[in-house]
Amino acid sequence: MSQQKRSITRMENLKIPNLLLLGAQKSASTYLGTWIGNHPEIHVKSKEDYSLEDPEYANFDLNSLKLATPKKYYAIRRPDYFSNLKYQERVYKTFPEARIIIVLRNPVNRAYSAYYHYMKYGIIPVKHPNYIYKIIEGNHDKQYGAYKNVLKYGEYYKLITHLLNFYKKRVY
Repeated sequence: MSQQKRSITRMENLKIPNLLLLGAQKSASTYLGTWIGNHPEIHVKSKEDYSLEDPEYANFDLNSLKLATPKKYYAIRRPDYFSNLKYQERVYKTFPEARIIIVLRNPVNRAYSAYYHYMKYGIIPVKHPNYIYKIIEGNHDKQYGAYKNVLKYGEYYKLITHLLNFYKKRVY
């Protein structure tokens, strides 16, 4: 096959993501991506995708996500695309035809996991494990915005309803 023909064939195989692996924070979306990526028809981007979180999203170039793959599905994953209402709108605007898989976890277990995750990575200060009760009661240090996400990211009904409002004609 000539070089020119290979280039044309490669260009024809360029795909934008058509499968989105979304879900609650700390709900095993990384594991889901690894597991589903073993399917012969699915290519999963190895790292989480942050492109829709860019403050310069208005200048976002979809071509930056294109990938040459012969596989039927090209998947990206990012829990914040599910847990953040602003990013949900961007997901729809950017990928209106994509299929979506949402992975959830018991919201109480997810909240505890997020709480410890935030402390481990210095996002919030290390506190006694019982400090989570102050977060639940709303009596936490307001200086750290991540405290609100410990609970907010577990409001699955609100998040799913909001996302479905964009994709309402395409539920499978």
